[in-house]
Amino acid sequence: MEGSGPSHLQVAYIIQQETFNNELQEEKKNKALQEELETITPSYHEFYQSHEADVSRTEEESLSNVLLSPNTSSCLRRHENQEGFNQEENLTLSGAEERE
Repeated sequence: MEGSGPSHLQVAYIIQQETFNNELQEEKKNKALQEELETITPSYHEFYQSHEADVSRTEEESLSNVLLSPNTSSCLRRHENQEGFNQEENLTLSGAEERE
């Protein structure tokens, strides 16, 4: 039966070599991915900070535009006048209730 094919040791050796080569290839891929991640991460953080600053600036500009627009000013004055009217009405009503 000897000589009819590779021995068990030869088969085990071939399997071990294939496993080693596969692990080596995976290690190379992981190293390349890690290097790419290390390159991309600072760019991502820079982009994110820039985006946050843009969002903050846009929100401030929008709020300023709303508060400074003529329509908003007249609405605020009407609201303030209405609040003043409601306070006077409440004082009048509470005074009437006290007299009863």
